[in-house]
Amino acid sequence: MNKNVGSNNPRYYTNLKLFQLAVITSLRKLKTSYAKQEVIYKNDKSNGILATLRFRRKLALTKVVKFNNKYYSTPTVPGFPSKAFDYSAQNGGLNFNSAGTLLKKQMDSLFLAITDKCVLNCRHCYEKHNINKGVKVELEYWKSVINLFQARGVSIIILTGGEPLYDFNRTLELLSYGNKDLSDFHLHTSGMTITKDKAKALKAAGLSAAAVGLDHYIPEKHDEIRGKGSFNSAVEALKLFNEEGILTYVNLCATRDLIRSGGLWKYYELVNNLNVSMIELLEPKPCGGFFGDGFKELITAEDKKILLDFTITGNSSGKYKNFPIIYYVAHIEGKDQLGCNMGGLSLLYIDSAGNVCPCVFFPVSFGNIKTESAEVIFNRMRKSIPQPIKSDCPSLKFSNELNELLKEKKFMPVPYNNLCERSKNILSSEIIFRE
Repeated sequence: MNKNVGSNNPRYYTNLKLFQLAVITSLRKLKTSYAKQEVIYKNDKSNGILATLRFRRKLALTKVVKFNNKYYSTPTVPGFPSKAFDYSAQNGGLNFNSAGTLLKKQMDSLFLAITDKCVLNCRHCYEKHNINKGVKVELEYWKSVINLFQARGVSIIILTGGEPLYDFNRTLELLSYGNKDLSDFHLHTSGMTITKDKAKALKAAGLSAAAVGLDHYIPEKHDEIRGKGSFNSAVEALKLFNEEGILTYVNLCATRDLIRSGGLWKYYELVNNLNVSMIELLEPKPCGGFFGDGFKELITAEDKKILLDFTITGNSSGKYKNFPIIYYVAHIEGKDQLGCNMGGLSLLYIDSAGNVCPCVFFPVSFGNIKTESAEVIFNRMRKSIPQPIKSDCPSLKFSNELNELLKEKKFMPVPYNNLCERSKNILSSEIIFRE
C-alpha cells in the first residue's frame, strides 16, 4: 500500500508543538483558548500547559498530529485552530485533571447511537442488545440532546449506532443540524455501504473525523470478528474519508490472538500505510456481545502490559515518529491516571433506544430521552457519579451483578437504581451510585 496516496497525509510532532501552539494562541489574544485558561490554571496547579505536557507523558501520549491544516492531540479534543477548540478551552476542556469541578465544565465526548440498523454481527458490539430491533428514536429527540449538550459544552459529538452509514439520511440530517463552532463531529462506522458520494456529503455537512472499526491486519480474521466483506469496506472507508480531508482514526478492540501473536506491529504498519492519524486502542469488556459468557474474551494483566509497551514504543520511539498516535483508553482512564470519567464527567452514551448510560461499556440506564427530559436525566447521573472513579473499570466490577439483573429483569440496559445498594459493597468509599 502507498502511504502517499491522496493529498491529505498526517504529519506528526512531539508534545513541544502543544507548547508552541499555546504561545501562538496567547500572542494572538484569542477570546478563548489557552490565553484565557491562564486565569483558571492559576487556581489549580494540576492544570496549565506545562502540567498538561507532563501529564500527557505520564499517559504515554507524546506526540500530536497535523491533518488538513489542523492539529489534533487526542480523539477527545477538537482540532486546533477552530472555534470548537476555543469554546472547549473556555469551558475548561483542557483542565484534564479537574473533572467533576467547576474548573472543567466541558464534557469531552457524547456518543449518540442514532440508529439500530446494521448489516454486520460484530462479536464485541456494545449495542448488540438493540441491533435491528426496530426501536426508533425520532430526530427531534436527538436534536434536543445536541442542543442541550452543546449549550452545556461538549468537545466531540460522536454519531454511532448500529451503522450510521446504513441509515444515511438520518445521519446526514443530524450532522448538518449540529453547530460546528461549538463541537467537532465524529462518525463511528464499520465502513459498510461507504461510497465516494457519501464521504463527500459527510464532509460538506461538517464531519471533522471518522473512526473506522478495524480489528485485525489479516482480512479473514477481521471478517471473522465483524462479518464477511467488512475488512475491505473498512479499508475503502479510510481511503475515501482521507481523500475528502476527513481525519481518520481506527477503533481497535484488541483480541488475545492479536496481542499474543505479536500482530500489533503488523497492524501498526497497515494503518500507517492507510494514512490513519490515530488508533483508539480498546480492551474487550464484559458487555454487549461479550455479555454473559464473554469472560473468555477478556485479556490478562500480561496482555495489558504488552498493550502498554506497544503504546509507549509507538508513541515515543524515533522508529515510529511518523506513525499514528496510539490512544490506549483503559490506560488513560486507569485508577492511577485520570480514573474513570463516565457519567458526563468526560463521556456519556445514549443508546439507539434512547437510554442514557454512563458509558458505552456500562449498560446501566439513568432514564430515556423519549419519556423524560435529557437535562433531568443528566443531572440525576451527575449527582450519582459526582467525580472520577479511582478504581478498576466499573464494567468489570459490576459484571456479576449485571448478569444477575439481566436474568431477573430480562432486558438491557438495567435501571441504575437497581445498582445503588449493590454498589456500596463494590466501589470504594469515595464514590457510590446514589439514588
